[in-house]
Amino acid sequence: MSEADVSRINDESLDLVSGGATARVKAKTTFAFVKSGPGENFDSVYKVQSGDTVETTGVRQDQGGKIWCELAGGGWIEESLLTVIE
Repeated sequence: MSEADVSRINDESLDLVSGGATARVKAKTTFAFVKSGPGENFDSVYKVQSGDTVETTGVRQDQGGKIWCELAGGGWIEESLLTVIE
């Protein structure tokens, strides 16, 4: 990830970037899809319920500018659907 990419990430996301962050899913519906890779064009591999807790291990930005977090259990979820738990 370039310095320009990192500059677009908000302070809360920086915790996710460092890996090992615990986050709560805040889906706009009752669940969110976890993708096989960091982007909308990847297949959905499973779903998580809004309110579930997940562990992140890394982050990438897709070509459209969305930030995706890699989950410890496998898969990727859009950063905007996560809230860091302190």
